[in-house]
Amino acid sequence: TVMFTVFLFVLAVHGSQEFNYYYVNEMTNWANAQAYCRSNFTDLVTIADGKELKEILGNFTRENYPDAEIWIGLKDILVNKTNGTWSNGETFTYRNWNKGEPNNKYVSCGCMYYHRNETNHNGTWNDCGCKNGKTFICYAGKLQLSTDSCLEVEGHK
Repeated sequence: TVMFTVFLFVLAVHGSQEFNYYYVNEMTNWANAQAYCRSNFTDLVTIADGKELKEILGNFTRENYPDAEIWIGLKDILVNKTNGTWSNGETFTYRNWNKGEPNNKYVSCGCMYYHRNETNHNGTWNDCGCKNGKTFICYAGKLQLSTDSCLEVEGHK
């Protein structure tokens, strides 16, 4: 059994939907990161716009995370910059490529740079070899219960 260190932070993103975001501080390849996220949460993180990116980076800074290249849910990237898909099927419209990226000649997976001491913490994306080991961010929808909901936990109502 593989144990991962997981940190939680909550953001209100994608319209009014709130998501819990989980930073997994263990190195693994993109496919294993996706499998872990899908098994334990919903999927690897998608980044819909600059506001969401800024909130994610702000949480990293508040929690004092180290500099890293972090897997995000971007895959099937080709050099022409117009291709790529989010692993959860969301439309790939927002782009935040680092200067000169993507530049790999093979289809690759997306990672995000985080640099704690830079003014904007970078947050730009790179096309990385999918088999490289990196930390990653998962997301899951936040459970919303109405006041008349009944939640059963371990056989108790």
